[in-house]
Amino acid sequence: DGVTVETRLVDRGGHKVNEILGVNVIVPEGVKKINPRVFRARRFRRLTLPSTLEEIGEGAFASCEFLSWEVVIPPNVKKIGEYAFSECNGINSIHLPNSIKSIAKTAFDSAISLSLVTLDSGFNCDLDFSTQDDLSEETLNNIIEAYPENCNRTVTLSKQTYNNYIYGPIVERAEAKGITFVSAE
Repeated sequence: DGVTVETRLVDRGGHKVNEILGVNVIVPEGVKKINPRVFRARRFRRLTLPSTLEEIGEGAFASCEFLSWEVVIPPNVKKIGEYAFSECNGINSIHLPNSIKSIAKTAFDSAISLSLVTLDSGFNCDLDFSTQDDLSEETLNNIIEAYPENCNRTVTLSKQTYNNYIYGPIVERAEAKGITFVSAE
C-alpha cells in the first residue's frame, strides 16, 4: 500500500512485456512526520504527501534523483528540515503553503533543476535558494506576491540569479513589501 508502479506494454521480439516507467510513492493520510532520511536515495518518480503531514525531516528525500516534476507540500506542513530535498535534480517546481514556519537553509540544496517556486498567499518565512542558478522571473514574482505587506523577510538567491534581477522592477517591488533579496557568498 502506498506504492504504485507505472508500466507500459511493449513488444520485445514478438513478446508483449510490461516495461516499468517509474515508481510512485503515496504517503498515507494520518502520517504527521516524515522521519530523517527515510526515503533518502530511493528511486521513485512521483511523490504524494498526505494533508495530515506537519514536518519533513532532515534529508527525508535527499538524493532522490529520479523524483521529478512538481512537488506540492501539503497545507499543514510547518517545518522542512536540513537537506530535505537536496540533490533532487528532477524537481523543477515546488509549491509551499503559508503554514510553513521554518525551512532549513539547505532544504533544497543542489536541487539544480528547481526553477519555479509557488507560495500560498500570506507566506511569511525566510527562503534560501542559494544553489538554484536558474530561478525564473515568474518565481521571483510569485514570491513577492505571496508575502504579506511589511513582512521584513530575506530571500537568499544564488549569485547568478541575484545578478540577473538585482536592478529593476522586481527588486523595487520586493523592497516595497519588506523583502530583501541577498546574494549567496
